[in-house]
Amino acid sequence: MNDFVPCNKRIWDTLFKDWQNDLDDIVLDLVVGCKEPNDAFVLKDLNGRHHMVFDLLCWEKYVGKISLSKLSQNLLTHELFHVLIGKYYTDIEKSEQFGNYIDKLDAISFNEGFAHLVSYNQQEINSVEWEKLEDIYIQSINKMKLVLMETNPQSQEQYIYEANFGNYYDKYACMCGMIYLAKEWQLGGYARLKELFDQGYHGFARKCI
Repeated sequence: MNDFVPCNKRIWDTLFKDWQNDLDDIVLDLVVGCKEPNDAFVLKDLNGRHHMVFDLLCWEKYVGKISLSKLSQNLLTHELFHVLIGKYYTDIEKSEQFGNYIDKLDAISFNEGFAHLVSYNQQEINSVEWEKLEDIYIQSINKMKLVLMETNPQSQEQYIYEANFGNYYDKYACMCGMIYLAKEWQLGGYARLKELFDQGYHGFARKCI
């Protein structure tokens, strides 16, 4: 943990000039007792301080299968990027939980899109063969088009759940956001990612399709 260097450090440096200091006050809590798949997540305490929570029993399934140091780097990359986004866009977590339907879709697509981008397969962005995810992208944007037109409250609730839960590649909002950002990076590099980040999360779900 003390030697933590994120995956895709150049993206971190591009979007957050002082990210090391922004993460200095985060507490790491090692716990047991969370339900799957909550092996790593971030919570705020009553004083507004961020806690990175690792459930060690949930981690048991990884032992002997993959390097735990690589796994922890990847999980930290993903979760701490959420923390930085939340510090920059202070209302994004509120929008994800309590916003209207479109606000929720925008916030999830943006927040998860960026966090998945920097942590995808523990790889640097320029070493991923993004073209191999084209079918996933088409499948995800087709679903997002349907989702954006939905007006039934019960169906909307289900779609919001599916946006960020379930099998990795079925999380259509995460995939839409991540692959859209990767495509934009291919066209305009790190400056384009900065431009998209600075434009904010409102309208992002529609932008992805």
